[in-house]
Amino acid sequence: MTDLDALAARLQGCSHDEAVDLVVAATRPDPRRMARLIEAVGEFVSDDPGGAGDALAACATAADELGLVADAARAHYLWAQTAAMTGALSDALDGIERSRDGFERAGLHGAALRTNLGRANVLHASGRSAEALAACDVVINGLSGGRVTDLDADDVIALLAAAQQNRGLCLELAGRYPDALAAYAVAESGHRRLDARRQLGEVLNDRGLLLLAMGRIAEATQALDAAAAVSAGAGLRSLHATFLSSRAEAELAQGAYGTCLETLAQARSVLAEIDSPVHEHDHSLVAGRAYEALNLWPEAAATYAGAATFFAGAEMALDEARARRGLALVRAAAGSAGAETELDAAIELFRRAEHPQGLAAALLDQARLRHRSGRLDAARAAAGEALDLSTGAGAPVESIRARLLLAALASDAGDRAGAARHLREARAAAGAVGVTPLEIAVAQASGLHALACGHHDDARRELTTAIDGIERLHGRLTHDAIATMFLADKLDAHGALIEVELLADDPVAALQTVERARARVLTELAAGRVSSGIAGPTAELERELDAVYNELFALSDRGLDQRELVRRRAIELEQQIDTARLDALAATLPSASEAAGRAGRSGLPDLKVPVLSWYCLGDDVVVFLVDDLGVRAVRSTGAVGRAAQLVAELAVHHDRVRSGGELAQRHAARLERACRTTLGALYDLLVAPIAPWLPVDASGDAALVVVPHGALHAVPFHALHDGERYLVESFTVSYAPSLEIAARPPATEPTAGRRAVVAAVDDEFAPATVAEARAVAQCFDDVALVTGAAATADAVTRLLPGADVVHLACHALYRDDNPMFSALKLADRWLGARELGALDLRDSIVTLSTCDSARGVAVGGDELLGLQRAVLGAGAATMIASLWSADDAATATVMTQLYGSLGSLGPAAALRSAQLTLLAHTPHPYFWAPFAVIGAR
Repeated sequence: MTDLDALAARLQGCSHDEAVDLVVAATRPDPRRMARLIEAVGEFVSDDPGGAGDALAACATAADELGLVADAARAHYLWAQTAAMTGALSDALDGIERSRDGFERAGLHGAALRTNLGRANVLHASGRSAEALAACDVVINGLSGGRVTDLDADDVIALLAAAQQNRGLCLELAGRYPDALAAYAVAESGHRRLDARRQLGEVLNDRGLLLLAMGRIAEATQALDAAAAVSAGAGLRSLHATFLSSRAEAELAQGAYGTCLETLAQARSVLAEIDSPVHEHDHSLVAGRAYEALNLWPEAAATYAGAATFFAGAEMALDEARARRGLALVRAAAGSAGAETELDAAIELFRRAEHPQGLAAALLDQARLRHRSGRLDAARAAAGEALDLSTGAGAPVESIRARLLLAALASDAGDRAGAARHLREARAAAGAVGVTPLEIAVAQASGLHALACGHHDDARRELTTAIDGIERLHGRLTHDAIATMFLADKLDAHGALIEVELLADDPVAALQTVERARARVLTELAAGRVSSGIAGPTAELERELDAVYNELFALSDRGLDQRELVRRRAIELEQQIDTARLDALAATLPSASEAAGRAGRSGLPDLKVPVLSWYCLGDDVVVFLVDDLGVRAVRSTGAVGRAAQLVAELAVHHDRVRSGGELAQRHAARLERACRTTLGALYDLLVAPIAPWLPVDASGDAALVVVPHGALHAVPFHALHDGERYLVESFTVSYAPSLEIAARPPATEPTAGRRAVVAAVDDEFAPATVAEARAVAQCFDDVALVTGAAATADAVTRLLPGADVVHLACHALYRDDNPMFSALKLADRWLGARELGALDLRDSIVTLSTCDSARGVAVGGDELLGLQRAVLGAGAATMIASLWSADDAATATVMTQLYGSLGSLGPAAALRSAQLTLLAHTPHPYFWAPFAVIGAR
């Protein structure tokens, strides 16, 4: 390292005045050293633009002080690059202008001409493509006349190649894709002549991204691979990060989501060593699109919002438009407010930037929102404009999506011929592009159209093709959080195929499709086929979240305004934790080829007992009965909405008992009758249609497994009333999230010989929990009992692996707005659902003697999120949990009796026995019915 290299490094840690003094002292004796010093500082520009910018500003000041005009101009030009990389675009333009004037005053007309390339770069980043293109043409025209004498032949070639590369970027922005490819070809030729590896890698990367936008995936991948190869030895971290982000774009387009996340994680680790906000937020746009594709909406929203704020402050209109469009899509998908406002802003920014492809994509989003809200004419107008723009720009992806939307709009208007025409054109274009997500979308749209036309064989073929494609993509995702949310918006094909099979009077095929749609990830998680690891550097965030949960729990019944503020802080912390975990997780995901072996199920499992399986088909409910006679199905129109109303009524009944005090005791019989009426209405709605085929057992001991769906997970089926008795009086009812889990054999080993872990944390609101735990512990010979202050999270989780029976009696916090952050309150902190789900609970019986422990939110594929998912996903064979806030004393009674007969009866029969005993003395379902057996019965 020379003394100037050492000085260049030292300058980045000095104040401006101190740095100027050092530069003057080092270069005054020999002014030629200034140029070499500026060159040395320039080596830091790509990887440390912040520090390099400070050093270059000092060099420019010192050069001005020493009268070194050309050196000052060079320093200003490099400083402008650092300003652009940190998002200060206006400052960058000012720096370029100062540089150009300096070079002109020094008589270096070629160098002055070169500054137009920097100007073009900044204008391009600002979305001012016409001005940027004009700046490139200034360079090309200036070199063509031979008037520049301060550049040698290689300099001219390099400058022309750079001008053509910048020109290609501008032409691409304007949607002139063939012209942009031609400009990139000229630039590539020039860079190859000079063996300029970095510049060649950059232009290959630019060409690859353009080919990606044009839907030419194979060519794009080839160009991006070539970019990485030619620059492999360049040793520039910023360039490497750029290529990684580009490769992630290509993987995302092909539906290789796991690989895309892994590549993004690699890019993020490189960017962590570079002080370049523009690179970081460019990367965040790709990450946002990946999260969005996987329906990880909170993570996508946070990522897009941060990027939009940065790009708005930097006046980078095009990138701001992309971020706001992403934010609009996420808000619309999550049902949040502000989607149309964000989208309107994105459309205006795309128009201002004159970017036809981005504008077409945003208009399509606008058309979908209008279609969803019934504004069909406005939707058709936006989709038509999007089709014209994308066709003119040669952007097939947007063109295909526009035709699919126009087909749906034509179908809504009864124009089946028009819909068929748009679908044919979309299919032809999708076949040429060869992108799996687009092909799935075309197959699904074609299947829905065929169903509407009554062409059931065609519909079955197209919908099956779409479902097979979805499952191929889904099979590559090997982490439960990612695989679960991926299906959230991809089940229209499943619902339509169920319609087809029901119309064909084929309930077996319909139920097979139901099983393909539901609880896939939980089943695979419980079987160990997917991972639930909770990686990520989140300890500090989790400590703060634990304190917030304590405050949220303390405010559960009062201070609604304050509770909302605390809840918002909890959500903010949870999103930060989720994003950090996701970032860390991506680096551990297997490759697509490793993950591709997970195949979807096609048949039904061997069920030993009758099963009732529900499926919500729009607002209709289909109930399937599976028994020794086969599969039968009954459809109830409009039952979903009515069931939701009745469940809400049931919650009111429970509240009256819970908070009624002496008044509730005086009117106990009337309150029980009112509650029974609601449970009877639910029976009539959901069970009565299939009741004639249910097994008849005079003893009332017949097993019946219930597999709910969607909103029906909140229904206490065992407590439904047929007018004479509760269902639990006729059947031993257990629950399962899928038929595969319902097929697990019952657990009937002797209780005393099992290893048990019993933990309890009591307080003034739950004084009976410790007494309950001690009574439960008496049922086991080999038992670890921890109560009160000893029941810490570490103590409990250390005991759980290998336990046959786990009983946790404590408070629970159910987060309906973020269910996988539901938690159990142990002595020292909250034990979250994800932490619980990462434990080894294989083949155990787990009882959560807490409030709301069976509650959850059902997302795509009927994947329940919450404590139930955590326990079953950790491998537990059986879970005993509550559907509502249970009475403390009644819970203690039920639990004591349950464990007393667990060994001889099995979990479901033991719980039924305890419930029937309590029902005889305390008939209101609020007291005896909150708990349910889920999993092996």
